[in-house]
This record gives sequence, structure tokens and C-alpha cells, in this order.
Amino acid sequence: MSLEEEITIYQFGHGVYSVSDSLERFNQLDEHAKKIWLYELYSLIQLLNPVDADIEQAIVDSSLNPTDTPCISLKARRFRPRLVFLPDGEPEKIAELLLYVFKVAYQRSYALEKENPGE
Repeated sequence: MSLEEEITIYQFGHGVYSVSDSLERFNQLDEHAKKIWLYELYSLIQLLNPVDADIEQAIVDSSLNPTDTPCISLKARRFRPRLVFLPDGEPEKIAELLLYVFKVAYQRSYALEKENPGE
């Protein structure tokens, strides 16, 4: 993932870009680049230490059905260290879900930082 792509993800987290803008960029990648992008987004999310409520809210915010495979997989496995949850197939659904998990976890983390600067 390039620095520009990472900045775009953070801007999505701030609400600058819509999920459709981010997914449009994602869909321009070839299959191999999509897998790398998903793993790198997953790594960014892990740094935010998402909680169960972040995952639940991300599913609600997304256009996905809670019974879609990516939603079920993520709810079952969470973000355990060294666990790579990315199921095969449905890369756009996985990307959308991970983008929303990032956004929810990032906004939670950002709000906590604003409340407790310097901690």
C-alpha cells in the first residue's frame, strides 16, 4: 500500500471520502494487489486495537448483510494477534467491511485521544 493509499484510508476515517470512493480505488487494483491492500488495511486496523463494539458498528454501517461470510468470519475470529481472517472470495465485501472497521475504530481512538491528550 502506498503512502497515498494509506492517507486516503485515514481520510475515509475522517469522513473526507465515501466508501464508494475507496472501493473504486480498490477495484482498480489487480487480484494480487488487492490481497496486499487488504492485509495492509488489516494491519492498520490491528494498530487501533478494535473492540467488539467497533466490529458490530462497522457491520451496521456497511451495506453488508450480517450473515455475509466476511461479517461472520470477523465476528467469530475478531482481531487476534497474528490471525489473518481474510476469507477467499468476495474481496469487495471484505474491503468494505475492513474500511468500516477501520473508520469506527479510528474515530473511537481519535475521540479518546482528544479526551486524554498526552496519555
